[in-house]
Amino acid sequence: MPGIPIDFPLPYGSDRWRAHKTIMKKIMFFRNGFMRIETTIGQRNMTFKEMMENIDDLDHMNYPNKEVMEAFGDFLLFNEEGEKTIDEDWIPYVLKEGGCERMRIIN
Repeated sequence: MPGIPIDFPLPYGSDRWRAHKTIMKKIMFFRNGFMRIETTIGQRNMTFKEMMENIDDLDHMNYPNKEVMEAFGDFLLFNEEGEKTIDEDWIPYVLKEGGCERMRIIN
């Protein structure tokens, strides 16, 4: 039976593997419009740099991972239907408010 022997040296350790798995789960949240930030002049979409800085805040939200995934699924449904008549107030997203450590789900 072909396979890799147990004592085969892997190019990465278990910590690096866990970090990779975590990043691969979170990378889907990088869609434009899902992560937003509140500024002094209103809300706007996060830049890639801001997403990288704030992606770990999803772990520390008051909501379980299930609710974040449900909001992301709804975000995809609203954005991929191709209808431009949908009111943007109905599209769920994650908001980073000024002065708050945690992000929260809107809608």
